Amino acid sequence: AWDKALQYNLSAAWHAQREFANDTAILSAERALEAASNLGPEVDTSQDRLGAHETLGEVLSLTGEYQRSFEQFENAAAIVAASPDSLENQRHLADLSRKTAEVFERQSEYETALEWLDKGLGYLDEDAVLIEIADIYLMGAGVYHRQAKNEQSSQWCQKVREIAGQIDTHQGKRSMAQAYYLEGAVLHRIGDLLRSVDLCQQSLDIYQEIGDVVGEARAYNNLSNAYADLGEWDKALEALQKSLEINQRIGNV
Repeated sequence: AWDKALQYNLSAAWHAQREFANDTAILSAERALEAASNLGPEVDTSQDRLGAHETLGEVLSLTGEYQRSFEQFENAAAIVAASPDSLENQRHLADLSRKTAEVFERQSEYETALEWLDKGLGYLDEDAVLIEIADIYLMGAGVYHRQAKNEQSSQWCQKVREIAGQIDTHQGKRSMAQAYYLEGAVLHRIGDLLRSVDLCQQSLDIYQEIGDVVGEARAYNNLSNAYADLGEWDKALEALQKSLEINQRIGNV
């Protein structure tokens, strides 16, 4: 029965994670790992354990249990590293490095976060058109932005756009929108308001195209701030109202 318990709890963990039912997700993922350990070494549970560790890492990072989150990502990376070498596994290791970087970024340990992002880039060919590379640069741009390192943040946003612009998927477009959004915020900070409006608008257009309403609300908010600083009050108010309407509709008030 342990194999059924493993599959059930893995599915339950993923479902709970999508619903932001964090306690349930943690409990289910831990039960999945317990079931896997009870199946014994003759059954290969590596992929299932990998999924459970990664889910735990993501949820524990959200709930602020950073040390436990870090350990789960380390466990996940050890499973991938023990698997046969392949591009898919290198991509996975790069992505796990990004998720580990996020654990440190959330604790404002920015230098450590950047070290993990650098480690992630080391798994892949820097010139490869891969979403994992785009997302590493995107997170790095955010880390630099929080440190008010505007030039580096802007440069990394541009790298995201170079890569994500060639990835015609929902994920590629989302990374592109986030890069425009972040660079718009950087330009706003340094007072380049007209270019800030332009990039905020481009991020908004992509968020609307892919149906990302949370991103759309944030983009409208950015746009509103830029218009306000330009003294274009009608446009600022219109964008602010649209942001508020979306947030009320999705319950994000």
